[in-house]
Amino acid sequence: MANLEKIKEVYYSRYRINGKQIRERLGKTSMTEAKTMVRSIEEKVCKQRLGIDCKERVLIDEIIKEYLEWARNNREHTTYLQKKKSMEIFQDFIKQGRFKNRIYYINDIDYRVIESFKVWRKEQTYAKKKIANRTVNINLTHISNLLRKVKEWGYISSDTQIKKLTETHKHPEYLSNVELQVLIKNSSLYEKQIILLLLNTGMRSGELMNLTWDAVDFIGKAIKIQSSEKKATKTHRERFININSGLLDTLLYLREIYIDPLTNNVSPRESYQKNYVLCHRDGKPIKSFKRSFSSAVVKSGLNKRITPHMLRHSFATLSLECNTDIMTIKEILGHTDISTTQRYLNITNDRKQQAVDKIGSLFDNRLLLTC
Repeated sequence: MANLEKIKEVYYSRYRINGKQIRERLGKTSMTEAKTMVRSIEEKVCKQRLGIDCKERVLIDEIIKEYLEWARNNREHTTYLQKKKSMEIFQDFIKQGRFKNRIYYINDIDYRVIESFKVWRKEQTYAKKKIANRTVNINLTHISNLLRKVKEWGYISSDTQIKKLTETHKHPEYLSNVELQVLIKNSSLYEKQIILLLLNTGMRSGELMNLTWDAVDFIGKAIKIQSSEKKATKTHRERFININSGLLDTLLYLREIYIDPLTNNVSPRESYQKNYVLCHRDGKPIKSFKRSFSSAVVKSGLNKRITPHMLRHSFATLSLECNTDIMTIKEILGHTDISTTQRYLNITNDRKQQAVDKIGSLFDNRLLLTC
């Protein structure tokens, strides 16, 4: 019924529907897989001849390529990259061939395929850790978006229900005011600047490492957290963080003075060191300060696991204790969903400037100026 032919390593299938001859490209594949695809085509032809509604069968790789092209032209670049990553993961899963009959067409994606994808994804690891349910759910959201768009384009007629995994939300770990004072007291000058910058702004570590001096508005007393194709923030959005008076003095000091990460020596900043707030001697940005931070934790004697990200949690928690409203904290931290911020509990209204001023009043931000 459907003939198979090979032209320059590419397989094609020829068949007729209503007297019209059609040649369908199957792609570069093995003879066995090509024959399996032909059997699927024959099934489609039979259905159409019997008057059964049968949508055009499109190869998964081809429809994903079309979908990503649409996403590139209609969505933000960072959103496109997220979708692209999820599609690559889904294609890897399809290529595993975990089914009795290989899946080639978008029409073949059903509930059992999605459930099998969940199991497969959860079996994977990243940095020696199991993939979190939240990460799997992000992939499922992008797959759902793909199927919804494919249905809109008329390639499929039915909806595939995708049930997401249950996410566990742990209460964020943070440091008390006393613990923070001990940590600051036992840190070096280089470590102090990192701790004070993170603690007074609630920035993520990556945002601080990518922070440039042109993003610091000394007159308007605000820091612009920028997102670009090369240096995207976690939420891929820009935001502004107000600067309290103590941090303003510290930033003015650091703009002119360079603290060496290796020797802890203080010297005037060279011209090539005036791009990034934190940088190496040659002016290149710091890629990680985990080792320096760990050193400060050891010297503090605090008998608990402490990470730089816990300073962000501490900022949020202390802001709530200072009666800052949760919507203001959400804006400062750059959360896209209020439920993320609600992990730090609810509290009353206040303004962003007051929020950072209150945090600044808890610590001596001029510690660097006395050196």
